[in-house]
Amino acid sequence: MSIAGNDSLKLKLLAATRRNLYKQKDVCKLRNMEHLFSEEIDTISRDLNFVKQQLEMVLIKVSQCNHQLSMIDICITSEMTKITAQMNNIRNLVRGFDELFVEECRVLENYQRELREKEAAEQEAEKQKEKEAAKNKKQRDKDVAAIEHDCEAIEQECVVLKKRNNAVMLKLKRKLIETENTRRDLLKKKQNENQH
Repeated sequence: MSIAGNDSLKLKLLAATRRNLYKQKDVCKLRNMEHLFSEEIDTISRDLNFVKQQLEMVLIKVSQCNHQLSMIDICITSEMTKITAQMNNIRNLVRGFDELFVEECRVLENYQRELREKEAAEQEAEKQKEKEAAKNKKQRDKDVAAIEHDCEAIEQECVVLKKRNNAVMLKLKRKLIETENTRRDLLKKKQNENQH
């Protein structure tokens, strides 16, 4: 071979060697990029798995909260039913006592009217029987004493009825306050649980 042929071969070999080095560098870069991408994909996959676990936990907590809210609604409905029944019972009691009081007042008024009519009849009889003044005076005094005794008995009965009515109204007021406090406690409990 000639020297020119050898130089040409050397130049081709050198050029081929340079191309090979460039390609090896490109391969190395691609492998590095592949390694980085693989690590990134692993990181993203781990993050996705973590987020998935967190979402599952959140879904479980949401389901638990929904169950608790359902139970609270059931309890509130039950308590409201009880409160309504108690309020109806209290109204019935108040109505019964009102009717009893009205009836007692009516009896008292009738009795007082009868007494007034009796007194008027006695006074008229006294005017017509002037000749028997002494006897009529004694009888009248006796009747007046009986009437006063009856009036005192009626007044005492009225005092007893008034005290009894006051005691009943006090009990009813306490019951209403207790019912209102129970309702407020339930509302506060529900609001607190909704906030949590």
